[in-house]
Amino acid sequence: MRKGFTLIELIIVVGVLSIAAAAAYPALSGGGEIAIDAAAKLVKSDMQRTRLAAMTKGAPGSAVFTQGASAYVYDGATEGLARDLADTAPGLTIADGVTITFNTLGEPVSGAAAVVLSCQGMTRRVIVEAYTGAAYVQ
Repeated sequence: MRKGFTLIELIIVVGVLSIAAAAAYPALSGGGEIAIDAAAKLVKSDMQRTRLAAMTKGAPGSAVFTQGASAYVYDGATEGLARDLADTAPGLTIADGVTITFNTLGEPVSGAAAVVLSCQGMTRRVIVEAYTGAAYVQ
C-alpha cells in the first residue's frame, strides 16, 4: 500500500491548475473595462433610438446628459425615457454635460457631439457625427 503522491501526479495537478488559472484570469481581471464598454454601447444604442424616433415622429428628439451624474434622459421630452448607467457600471459618471438634439431628418442640430463616460480611471467616448447622426464608441 502506497502513502502520498508521486512526483508525476503532483506535476499533472499543478499543470491542470495552471491552465485553469490562465483561462480564468482575463474574465476576472477585466470587469471594469467590460462594464464601461457595455455602458458606452447602451449610450450609443439610445442615441440611435433617439435619432430614429425623431425621424419617425416628425418631431425633434433629445438626449440630456448631466455632468457628474450616472443617469440621463433620452428619446424626447414627451416620453422622457431614463437610463441609469450605474446599474451597468457601478461608479460610472458622465464627464461632460451635453444635450444632443436630432431634427426630423436625423441630423444633430448642434453638429457633432461627444458623450464622455468615466469609470475606475477608464474613459469611453460616444461620438455622434454631424450631418448623418451616426453614433460610435471610441
